[in-house]
Amino acid sequence: MDVGILSLEVIPMGGNKVFIKVQEEEDFHTLFKEAKEFFQYWFTKVEEWYPKAVMNGKITWIKMYGVPIQAWNQKFFEKLIIGKGSLVFVGIVTEKKRMFDYARCLIRKTSMESLNKAVQVKVNGHIYNIKLKEEEFSCPVDIQTMNQSLENEDFES
Repeated sequence: MDVGILSLEVIPMGGNKVFIKVQEEEDFHTLFKEAKEFFQYWFTKVEEWYPKAVMNGKITWIKMYGVPIQAWNQKFFEKLIIGKGSLVFVGIVTEKKRMFDYARCLIRKTSMESLNKAVQVKVNGHIYNIKLKEEEFSCPVDIQTMNQSLENEDFES
C-alpha cells in the first residue's frame, strides 16, 4: 500500500501499543485524514497520546517445560498461553525441534506481572503437567535483530 508517507516512525511502547511519530513540520491529524485507509489497515485503533498513556503489557520470552513431543507445534504453544498473552514468535531451536527439554516462545503479554505457572493439559487421553516460566532477564527484541537471527538460525542460546 503506497500512500507516500515518508516521515512516519513507529516506536514500540510495550504490549500492543506503539507511539506514531511524524517529523516536526508535519501535523499528525492532517496526515491521518489524508491516509486514513493506511492507518486503518495497519493499526487496530489510533488515538491521540495523553500523559497517562503507559504500556499495559510486554513482550517477553517464556519457556514451556514438559511439553510432550507429540504436541510440539505452534498451535499447541498458542493454546498453552491463551489468557496469558498471544504468541509472537516460536524460537528457532524450538521450531526446528533441536531440543525437547523446553519450548521457547516470544509472547505479547497483557499484564506486567511475571508468568510462572503450572498447567495441566490432556493430549491423546494422557494428562501432562507443563510449567510456563517467563525468562526474568529477557533481552528486548527488535525486528532487525529477529530478521538477522532468522537468517543465521542462531537466535536462541
